[in-house]
Amino acid sequence: MDRFAAQVLDAVRAVGDTVVLPAFEARPEIERKGDGSLVTAADRAAEAALARALRAIVDAPVFGEETISEDPSLLWRLAVADRAWIVDPIDGTKQFATGDTRFSILVAWAIHGEPIASWIVHPALGLHAVATPAGCYVDGCPAGPPAGVGPTLANFTHFPPRVPRDRGTEHDLNSGWALRRLLVGEASAHLTSHVTPWDSTAGIVAWRAAGGTVERTDRRPWRLADTEAALLYAADPQAWEILHRDLLDGYDGPVGPSFRPPGFLA
Repeated sequence: MDRFAAQVLDAVRAVGDTVVLPAFEARPEIERKGDGSLVTAADRAAEAALARALRAIVDAPVFGEETISEDPSLLWRLAVADRAWIVDPIDGTKQFATGDTRFSILVAWAIHGEPIASWIVHPALGLHAVATPAGCYVDGCPAGPPAGVGPTLANFTHFPPRVPRDRGTEHDLNSGWALRRLLVGEASAHLTSHVTPWDSTAGIVAWRAAGGTVERTDRRPWRLADTEAALLYAADPQAWEILHRDLLDGYDGPVGPSFRPPGFLA
């Protein structure tokens, strides 16, 4: 791991230890934002702490979930930023607020709209993944190459697919934990229509750095500020095509947050 990646990992871990974990142990009160998503005071405090820590490493704009929620016009600034930090201070607020340790801190670094590094940290479990152009490292070890189509699919309830029960489908995963399962070989694919810069960027960088394939289901190029999209993660291009056919019936049309392809279960 290079010095830059190590510095950021240390900074994210420090915020996890000093801001996020104390709040986790206190079981924070859940609020709802205007869009209906969950938030706690710890989300806001962690985002502010991450912004300070990341700017101390590289002084560039920080685009976080909570600040963008308050000012959606920031998405346009992110799309044209020369350099940018993208942050989800607590990915998995539901898990965080209910005592489930599978929440994450997600951070990505982008230059001219292209994300080139990411950090996925699970503060309550002491686990992490770091991705740079040199590769992806999970808990300090190189991530192994993704393997085939496989028997297990990790996915969100945002996009419930018609999947046979024997595939071991798991629902209601936050982005960071879904990617963790992919990177350690517990799952072979991930399908989600919950796509935002803060939720998606770190995982996309990590999975691609590990040698995996992730593309929009409508086959359009993924862009940093995308929100109206669905993503399918697979081991390689061939596995992606097989899963796209099996899970989406080959549908590659437009997708929005409430989209369900023809034939999907309600």
